[in-house]
Amino acid sequence: MSDLPIGPVVDTTPRPLPARVPMRGQHVVLEPMHVRHAPELWRAMNDPRAEASWTYLAYGPFPNEAAVATTTRVRMSTCRRRLSRLRKQRAS
Repeated sequence: MSDLPIGPVVDTTPRPLPARVPMRGQHVVLEPMHVRHAPELWRAMNDPRAEASWTYLAYGPFPNEAAVATTTRVRMSTCRRRLSRLRKQRAS
């Protein structure tokens, strides 16, 4: 182990969770995932330039738009449950 400094001490106080609202930037709008995004995601996923992206994902590629919508719905549900538990933990 080295005695060299590795950087400033990090504040480990939990940060507030971001609001689930669109965040508008100069070039993009970042918004919470929704099933209505499935058609556009499906089109983007089928762009030949996106093929290599699947190398780094634990799921996909998807056979059709319906599979994208189903996966999105399931992941949204899982995320909501986790966020709900996290909010309850922070409130107590």
